[in-house]
Amino acid sequence: MLKGNPDTLRIAARVREYLAPKAPWNRRLWSVGSCLALHEFLEALEATAKGILHREAVANLANSLEVSVARDPGIGDQGRRRLVQGYLRSKTLRPSGLPAAALRQLTDDIERDYLARWADELRAGQIRVSVERAARGIASHMLDHGFSGAFLHEWWSARLSRRSSGIELCDLLLDAQYLLKQPLKVFQVLVAFDSIPRGTGAGNPHWLTARGASRWLREQGAKTAGLRIQGGLLLDIRAPDKYAAVERVREIVDHLRARAAVGSEDRVGVIPQIGLAGESACFPLERPRRGVDVHSLDRENIVFALPTEMEMIDHAIELLGVLDRGAPGPAVMCGWAVIESLLTGEGEGVERVAAADRMASIVACSFPRAELTTLGYRHARSAGDSLADQIQDASSNKERASLVADYLRGAGSLVLRTRTDEIAEARMKKLLASPSSVMSDLTKHISATMRRLYRQRNLVVHGGKTDAVALKGSLRVTAPLVGAGVDRLAHAAFREGTRPMNLAARAMNGLALLDTMHCRPVTELLEP
Repeated sequence: MLKGNPDTLRIAARVREYLAPKAPWNRRLWSVGSCLALHEFLEALEATAKGILHREAVANLANSLEVSVARDPGIGDQGRRRLVQGYLRSKTLRPSGLPAAALRQLTDDIERDYLARWADELRAGQIRVSVERAARGIASHMLDHGFSGAFLHEWWSARLSRRSSGIELCDLLLDAQYLLKQPLKVFQVLVAFDSIPRGTGAGNPHWLTARGASRWLREQGAKTAGLRIQGGLLLDIRAPDKYAAVERVREIVDHLRARAAVGSEDRVGVIPQIGLAGESACFPLERPRRGVDVHSLDRENIVFALPTEMEMIDHAIELLGVLDRGAPGPAVMCGWAVIESLLTGEGEGVERVAAADRMASIVACSFPRAELTTLGYRHARSAGDSLADQIQDASSNKERASLVADYLRGAGSLVLRTRTDEIAEARMKKLLASPSSVMSDLTKHISATMRRLYRQRNLVVHGGKTDAVALKGSLRVTAPLVGAGVDRLAHAAFREGTRPMNLAARAMNGLALLDTMHCRPVTELLEP
């Protein structure tokens, strides 16, 4: 078991929650790590020189990075952080110039021992940042290295639950740093087809005949009964873990399908199971969901309703399917299309990026109720007090969240079973005590993430760049947030007839008035 002071144990628990593939949107990572963001900035400089991105977009990224670098012990000591900030502030930074080369070299150096610096910070016993910020920096850095969330969650959880003599978090971080430095592994993977064009496989060293593909799967212990295998591609995939290898295969299949759609008159059918050497169970070809949830459709019983007068919401929801499961390039395009179509006014032109800030305001206003409702349910399952009874008897999440908020304001403490819930309770107590400042920081954090989606969309649309360094990371952090925002927009549209721009105005006004005498409760910022 992990040993250490309460803060380090909370950081470790929060990292584990951040790595969980199916965490709810209000408990997920909302940003990429500092190192990936620096690489993204350098790539954005090149895109600006080619006219793909506006200088204002890159300046916004630089400003956001300046703030995060100042608070990140993983970057290094104060001198190194100031050096990075100086490059980010430079008005003469060009992709081919010496300052950009120096920043690139510095970024590579920071990346090599990022977690080791965090280990030094924790070993010193004086954590200069919050539990939340520490966990966010550690977890995002690990995910940004190409490992799958599923693998990292298993790896981290296994080390936290070991019954042997405990280790401290600083030692666990050194283990993680060693893990990230390991060379990629080679995984042998089979993609099988049930329908192929004539002549497929001729001269292709990776091709297996129908008999060969079936035999290979049986040798792994996989079941082939009922599969109409016509052949398969046996590929060697370099990846950090098996789940990442399977995701790489999904991307290859996307490319194959695109080629077949325009290059062959014959149907190409891919069997929806991916075989992996040494694994008896096949992996699904379909991507796991990215966490885009619009639960209001079910709550309002309109999943199967015909299109309404709020057609813009229906169109946006159609695009969300691609954001949730589509290939990275189309997913980014559809994700931004949802935001822009719903929250851009007439004649705004290049100011369309303002839609990111509007969506951020809506999502931020949704956060207190989502988190307080989660905590309320957890308390109700663990306690037998009057508050638990009131939560169970409440008729809406609005009522449940208000009950929990009033209880926490009164200096009460919930009955919670996990450290992550205790951390969430501490977050909400801080928010309820200083709603204006906390919600302002929250909104800026989400806005930076939404603007990242806009930049990635422009790299795809205007630069044809489907391999941008932050493309997958952007999808990981923005997809659940876009889903949460559309959930609120759909609820307002179908329940009240409120148009998207009017809900954005309500959110922005509610946030701006939080420090006034007659401000709304944080659980009701989106209420009419």
